[in-house]
Amino acid sequence: MRQLFNVAGIIIVITYSTPIFLAAIVPLGAFYYYVQRFYLATSRELKRLDSVSRSPIYAHFSETLAGVTTIRAYQLKERFILENETRLDLNQRAYYPSIVSNRWYQCSGNFFF
Repeated sequence: MRQLFNVAGIIIVITYSTPIFLAAIVPLGAFYYYVQRFYLATSRELKRLDSVSRSPIYAHFSETLAGVTTIRAYQLKERFILENETRLDLNQRAYYPSIVSNRWYQCSGNFFF
């Protein structure tokens, strides 16, 4: 609410001092609304991809814990470590863009809607 009142106050002061600004605020508001809608759809998809790629990591980890004695007996520790790192790398392909887009959205602020 505080941010909304700050933005409303700034718009009122700028409009009072420069009335032509009112003509520019409408297209800017429409543009911001479009960007916000685009962001929400993208963010939702990135979160879905992150959760889909995270599930094999948990499954592999629990299977590894269940069979740790067999893995040690056959000396396949490096293979399981490599497979875990590969699955983590695949997960980071979805997780990192999700975090970056979230930070971008927080920095841009939520001014109008």
